[in-house]
Amino acid sequence: TENTEFVATFVANEPDQVIVTAASVTVTYDGQGHPVTNVTFTKNGQTVTPDSNITITYTQTGTNAPVNAGTYTATITAQVDGQTVTGTATVTILQRALTVRTGSANKRYDGYALTNSSITITGQAPGESITGRTTGSQTRVGESPNGYTLTWGAGVLSSNYRIVESLGILRVTNAGSSGGSSGGSSGGSSGGRPGTNPTNPGN
Repeated sequence: TENTEFVATFVANEPDQVIVTAASVTVTYDGQGHPVTNVTFTKNGQTVTPDSNITITYTQTGTNAPVNAGTYTATITAQVDGQTVTGTATVTILQRALTVRTGSANKRYDGYALTNSSITITGQAPGESITGRTTGSQTRVGESPNGYTLTWGAGVLSSNYRIVESLGILRVTNAGSSGGSSGGSSGGSSGGRPGTNPTNPGN
């Protein structure tokens, strides 16, 4: 959703000051350019037409409308009745929420690492590729979050996103505890292994 706020700046002197009005823009990153809109010029309360084309330049991007997350100042310049007039407006592009969820798993201690490869990534801007894999592993009795790593596709900037995490838990219980393995583990083992049960948490 794009929000607009009208701002005005003038540079011509009294009594014939020309007021430049434009709509500032606030929008969430979507991979598209977002220019300022609704540029108007008024003189003595009346709308006037510029003598020449309106030039709008943005900090960091020049004459190209901003695309990436950040705050940009737009400078609007035109000739009106032989005068050079300028105004400013702001384009704010907010980071897009990227939600990353990883799976949980649990089992009784058997000496083998407990993992879960399940990962879901949602919220990518249209046409952008962001993939990932889980990195969590729990061998000893205890628990730890199922972490992950992301791979950003060609041309995709991580700075355009804010990551919202929902991490699964990998939990290993003492082999003497009641109950069996559960939780959809992947890459682990439920088989027994001789030896004592480590009770200190850790990977």
